[in-house]
Amino acid sequence: MTILAYVLARLCPDTSEEVLEDLSNLDMVDELSIIQGPYDVLMKIKGRGAKEVNTFVESLKMMDFAEVVKYPRVRTLKKKYETTRIDMEKLSPEERIESFAEVIRGYLSEEAIEEASRCVQCPKPFCETGCPLGMPVSSYREDLDARGYLGLIASGQFEEAYRLILTTSPIPATLGRVCHHPCEDLCVLGHRGEPVSICRLKRFVADYMYEQEKHLAYTTRDIFREFISGVEKKKQRVAVIGSGPAGLQVSFDLAGLGYNITLFEELEVLGGMLRWEIPEYRLPKSVLQKEINNILNLGIEVRTNTRIQNIDNLFEEGYDAIFIGVGAPMSKSLGLPGEDLLGVYPGEDFLKDVNLGKYIDFTGKKIVIVGGGNTALDSARTSLRLGAKQVSIVYRRRRPQMPGHSHEISDAEAEGVLLFFLAAPLKLIGEDKLEMIECIRMKLVEADESGRRRPIPIEHSEFLIETDVFMPAIGRGTDIDWLNSLELSEWGTIPVDEFGATSRPGVFAGGDVVNGASVVVEALADGKRAAQGIHKYCQEKL
Repeated sequence: MTILAYVLARLCPDTSEEVLEDLSNLDMVDELSIIQGPYDVLMKIKGRGAKEVNTFVESLKMMDFAEVVKYPRVRTLKKKYETTRIDMEKLSPEERIESFAEVIRGYLSEEAIEEASRCVQCPKPFCETGCPLGMPVSSYREDLDARGYLGLIASGQFEEAYRLILTTSPIPATLGRVCHHPCEDLCVLGHRGEPVSICRLKRFVADYMYEQEKHLAYTTRDIFREFISGVEKKKQRVAVIGSGPAGLQVSFDLAGLGYNITLFEELEVLGGMLRWEIPEYRLPKSVLQKEINNILNLGIEVRTNTRIQNIDNLFEEGYDAIFIGVGAPMSKSLGLPGEDLLGVYPGEDFLKDVNLGKYIDFTGKKIVIVGGGNTALDSARTSLRLGAKQVSIVYRRRRPQMPGHSHEISDAEAEGVLLFFLAAPLKLIGEDKLEMIECIRMKLVEADESGRRRPIPIEHSEFLIETDVFMPAIGRGTDIDWLNSLELSEWGTIPVDEFGATSRPGVFAGGDVVNGASVVVEALADGKRAAQGIHKYCQEKL
């Protein structure tokens, strides 16, 4: 009897082409097809029987492969490769720039079920190893009799899927809108087709639950209260400084363990960079506020409009541990001649002003933005919605090297943003106010320390761009001068151990203040690790 099997093998770093060639020469199987991806090798094996196939799999374990998995559903894998990913509908570009309405419409229930059903349900899901939070995407959970939240969605168990996601993070609707979804990069279907829409399915579940609250006798806030039901209240108090993703996560986890949490925020509203950096059309503030309210329902004390200047004072007030999650809120300057002219508006400051309600009118103006990340893209698309006549992004590398999300780049282009690749600004020109920017063409040479090819200017390739507003959007820096009692790095960040502990006992940190300007899911993962560290520290003090 002929047996067909699919085997996914993870490459070791030093796996050679000769090893892959040796596989083709093995006579244990009648047919072998090898599809090499960026991390794994997928092999289609047709053998004369189960014994031959199993012997082949055992031979892989003796070669240069880190992990070997034989799929249990071998007959459906090919069919799933051929399935088409269901995308969420979007507003047209013409509709988008007329308002800050959310661009992407969520899945309908039947669409979510169909998309989740594409999951292969790998026995060793690499999607989960790629998630900094280790979210239970498709791994088996005996208590729920399902393979992660995708399996629950596929079977129409939306509330169960929501509850499962909450065991990892309390802001699924937010994360499902802004995460850069590294999980999908490792989805096996992505090797030959389109990966499962893991991130947007997370968003669907949360949106569905929030909508259902109108019809049910209980709310998601009641579900959150279940996390602390029966938990013994501890006497220890923990101060959390900063209400961004790291601060929200550590507050949620520690409240679930029974700690008394006080959340300090410098602004009058909570959310940190989720609130002030991400535009409404990507993350509606009503969605963010809903998830913050759910967290606060765990009994967390909040002190807004409060800037902490000295952590010694918090210890003197009786706090047993402190978590610092103040982010990296400071905009960076390019240091160009003319950067003091009227009309220079750092992208981070611009987005913060818009998101906090400041009136800005760009009607008829020309805007030039420097940078290639999401801040640059968000600044450009927000400028269009404020009436700008022309918006340009200048980036010193090529499109594939832009750190911004690829779909955000495509959306920006569709909305009319002009992209100048392989270009960099030299100086700003104007009398009393900005009038032009002088730029120069760039070319890429050998890779630098980051592994990316280094851009250098091309002689005599200068050109001018007319503009009314210039926005540098080249990253954010930390504001930690007040933390002189902690060991700080040369990059202006706080060094921590694997559980977020700083150089000072009882003080923990996470998020951008540790990593530099990074991504939301990394900050959440930092908060989760720090919560474990704080719990261990407080228990050892008893």
